[in-house]
Amino acid sequence: MKHYMIWIVLLGTIYLTYTTTETRAENLSGMQVVGAVSSARHKTIVVKPNEIEDPLVNPDCGWGIWLGPIFLLEPQRSVAGMTTAFGDDAPQFSFACIDWDWRFLEPREGEFHWDDLDAVVNYWIARGKQINMRLFTTYNPGWAGEGGTPVAPDWLFDEAGCRHFPVKFPLKGKTVGTIRAPEYTDPIYLKKIRNFLTAARDRYEHHSNDSFIMWHVGAYGPWGEWWVGHGEYEWPSDEAAHEACVKMQNIYKDLFGTKCQLSCRGDNLKTPPPPDYETWKYKDAMDEAAANGWVLGVHSCLWPGTRSGHYQGRLLLQDYWPSNVHYGESNWSYASMVRGEHGGLKNNLDGALRLHYNWLHQYMKAEDYRQHPNTAYFDRGLKKGGFGYRFVLTKVEYPERLAAGSTFTLKQSWVNRNTGRAWRKYPLAVYLTNPSSGQVVVGPLVDEDFDQTMFIAGETYQVSSQFTLPPDAPDDTYDLRIAMVDRSGVPRIRLAIEGGDAEKRYKIGLVRIKAPVR
Repeated sequence: MKHYMIWIVLLGTIYLTYTTTETRAENLSGMQVVGAVSSARHKTIVVKPNEIEDPLVNPDCGWGIWLGPIFLLEPQRSVAGMTTAFGDDAPQFSFACIDWDWRFLEPREGEFHWDDLDAVVNYWIARGKQINMRLFTTYNPGWAGEGGTPVAPDWLFDEAGCRHFPVKFPLKGKTVGTIRAPEYTDPIYLKKIRNFLTAARDRYEHHSNDSFIMWHVGAYGPWGEWWVGHGEYEWPSDEAAHEACVKMQNIYKDLFGTKCQLSCRGDNLKTPPPPDYETWKYKDAMDEAAANGWVLGVHSCLWPGTRSGHYQGRLLLQDYWPSNVHYGESNWSYASMVRGEHGGLKNNLDGALRLHYNWLHQYMKAEDYRQHPNTAYFDRGLKKGGFGYRFVLTKVEYPERLAAGSTFTLKQSWVNRNTGRAWRKYPLAVYLTNPSSGQVVVGPLVDEDFDQTMFIAGETYQVSSQFTLPPDAPDDTYDLRIAMVDRSGVPRIRLAIEGGDAEKRYKIGLVRIKAPVR
């Protein structure tokens, strides 16, 4: 009996040593430590970071300023009017939508004038803005019964011999002239736009892919918006339309891969929408565009119930959500919507969020930006329920003690609070930083397999990431921080949790590193 009792005591001691559980609830600088499972060899820390409500400006989503030399009947805008005239760096805006006509950039075949566009691009990239480049090659019929300008250069027709069709343009309700628009099936047109777009790619792809987020597929339709407009052009057959659209799309696919954005509004403003949705998708090769992984968008009034809401395009966005990311344009000026016209600001923003947009621009000149500031309105698109993604780390588990050279697992639970999703991967990185100075001692250690691109609202995503410490990691206690990083390992994503530093790294707790026993 005596030996039996001794064994019970010994076994009880072993059990307590290896399986003791401590339950804690502490708030430590933006995180709640809710529990710790410990043993003599291993303790797992469980943390629930505190969520924040702040507006967040992040890459690949958000608000856009609008730039371009032409604005209806007004004088051509200068470089200063598209840069310094804004008065500040537009801090609530993450990207610049730049509209530029082919005729300005290649006034004579093979002779390119990039200086003005260079100045605009470089100015806004230096201020942290990404670029949606919309190079138009078709025609501009004007807007709201006013204006209209050629887009393709004269040499395309006069010297290269490209076939064309006439587009009437109005002024004060009367037709005052015609514009030559390129014939979409003409091999000369396809060859010349490929040459032009190749020159543009070679000019601007020295910028990182993080700066140039997308190129507008603008080779078809008024303003390059990928539809037959204004009754001047008719396809000879559905098959001819499909074949030509695929050929035009392939030019962009060859040059820019997945970094393309295509308008899919669908119907002609002057006629009732065609009832055959599948026929429209076939004619305009929408399935092919979606299969390319391109961004899909509707360029039109956005508020629910409007007659010009382009129901076919809206239906397409529903069909391809969440496989494709979405882009939006309110095609009325920001100033007019401030006045309550065309649905007003709130209705247009509501419509954009219903369509899961990552990006939205509203035609806004520099003077409109200065004269109609509306911080609360723009913040709404950047807060919970806004554009694109908003990632919250709701729970994380990790070992409290680690040996130098060892591999450890970081278990995470993530949610996305916004209506869109991430367009591309930003791998997860961890850092060990000095608790006093914040200096990085170890890291970044990167989980290249981490993929947040399909995190959508309403779901919780469980992720396990493994990291290996360097064998010479110094003995000490560190802050354990995480970040979502770009291809070069630089933190890029602002998370909706407390504990972030100036470099977009987020503290999740403390960790102790011990050198391995030799």
